[in-house]
Formats: sequence, C-alpha cells, structure tokens
Amino acid sequence: RVADTKGLLAKIEFMLLDDNVLVRRAATELICNLVSGSEMIFNHFSGEGEGDVKISVNQSKSRLHILVALSDVEDEPTRLAASGALAVLSGSPTASQLLVILEFENHRVFPVLRQLIDPDGDSDQPTQQNVGLVHRGVVCIRNIFVNSTDESLRKKIGEATEKQELASALTKIIKGANSGIWTG
Repeated sequence: RVADTKGLLAKIEFMLLDDNVLVRRAATELICNLVSGSEMIFNHFSGEGEGDVKISVNQSKSRLHILVALSDVEDEPTRLAASGALAVLSGSPTASQLLVILEFENHRVFPVLRQLIDPDGDSDQPTQQNVGLVHRGVVCIRNIFVNSTDESLRKKIGEATEKQELASALTKIIKGANSGIWTG
C-alpha cells in the first residue's frame, strides 16, 4: 500500500537529498525496502517495465546515481540501505547496464563499490569491516558482470574494474575469510 500511495514516492525521492542525516537515512531505508517488496518501485528505479522507456531509463539512471552517491556517505546505516537497494536493483539487466553507463560517464560507480568491499585499500592485509557493506558491494559487481552479455562490453568493464583494483579487493576478502577475520 505504501508503494501505491499517490505522490508519496516523489516525496520520498526528494527526502533522499535532505540535509538532515536521519531524514535521508529513513528515506533511503524505505527505498531499499520498497525496491525489494514492490515490483512497481523496482521498475521505477531499475528502468525495467513498460511505458515511455527513454524517459523511464533516463530517470532511472538518475535515481541509481543518487543511490550510488548515498552508498558513499559517512552515515553507515544510509550506506547499508543505499548499497542494499543497489544490490537488489543490479539484479536487473537494465539497471546493471545503467550502472555501467554511469561508470563510464562519471567514473564513480566502481570506486564506490570498491570502497564498500575494501575501505582500507592501501593495505594488503584484510581488515575487519562491515560484512553487510562488503556483501552488497560484491553482489553489485557480480550482477554487473552476469548481466553484461556483450563480450566487448565485458572487456571494458573488466578494464575499468582492473583500474579500480577490484580483483585485489576481492582477494583480500577471501584472505580475510580464510584467516577467520570475518565473524558474522
């Protein structure tokens, strides 16, 4: 019923950009819950579904861009909610494609995903970090690769992830799991 309330989604999206950390966090958490529980909201953010595809896709790209930015804020609950929404949405081939387009336009998607996976990128040793953030980052990267079926595009994505040293970040996760650093 929340997803179907007329005008509510526009107000929630506006609150994603609020200066108040708690308002922004609550709006982001609600969006995360709605993309998981409402096909209409999932389509609204992912660009899937029917209708005026060009407008929908451009608007969805902007919405995804906001979620990427919110995945990089200092407030950890907001980062968890935004990256959780991205993890769900990246399961959509359209949303994955839009994230790749955003990466090639702004070069911010993969750095944010790397930051989720490995916030202490300078060290070769695994460090204790929020397992939820790591999981969300890994799911996003996995979904982007799985949903990119064009071989030349996959090669470009591979080159972009290599520049961001995502493979080394993923290796550190495996080392951390093998050393028992992950508890949860």
